Amino acid sequence: MQEHSQPHSAAPNRSESPSQNATPGEIQKTRNRLTGGPARGYKIDEFEILAACLFNQNGKWDFLFIPTDKLQRRAEHPDYLTIMQPVPPTAQGDWTATLDDVLVRIASP
Repeated sequence: MQEHSQPHSAAPNRSESPSQNATPGEIQKTRNRLTGGPARGYKIDEFEILAACLFNQNGKWDFLFIPTDKLQRRAEHPDYLTIMQPVPPTAQGDWTATLDDVLVRIASP
């Protein structure tokens, strides 16, 4: 069962709202965990940057990038990211059009 929860209010730095035209981007593991916890979800510390390919939306090999700490988290498990993340059609809010831009953002306090 996929979760569509809202960002957890206690966790800082949530992604700014993407446009109304946001497409859901699915981020989950292909196998269940053996150690318990939300079965196929990623923990917030498993990677630092998410790259979303826009090919299915615009027919071009464009990508958007966002720091992991700006992604939505599960309300019932705030250490885990929601499986479906809103991805805007263009760079906006916390989403950037280049890897360089997102690297600068995560390097700056």
